[in-house]
Amino acid sequence: MIVSPDEVRAAMHRAMASVNGLSIQSDDGRGHTSPVCIICNCLCDSSSLRWISRTLLVTKAVCLQGPESIPADVRGFYSYTKKGLNDTMKTLLLSPHASHRAVSESKNVLYSFSSCKRCLEHLETGR
Repeated sequence: MIVSPDEVRAAMHRAMASVNGLSIQSDDGRGHTSPVCIICNCLCDSSSLRWISRTLLVTKAVCLQGPESIPADVRGFYSYTKKGLNDTMKTLLLSPHASHRAVSESKNVLYSFSSCKRCLEHLETGR
């Protein structure tokens, strides 16, 4: 079977749309990473991806700490350790797979993290 150039272009377009729908560009700009919700650890597609500020995570820390009875190895698995981490976040149950982005504002760097629409809405509204 011979494939026409138009069919090849259409297939490449579909493949790139799929990659772009389930990924975001990495920090170094040389690749893509899958956006994972920092709260529930689910993979976010382009329609559900939101960004949650570090300020909101810290404000809602009591909701994200979980019970003290959670075993240490489980807590260790749900520990975010990448860029944007602060001392308060070290005690929270967060996905280690989440993506981050940084925005410079004056002399401060504001961090936000990948989140699904449902988790962001839940933290913002408290419901």
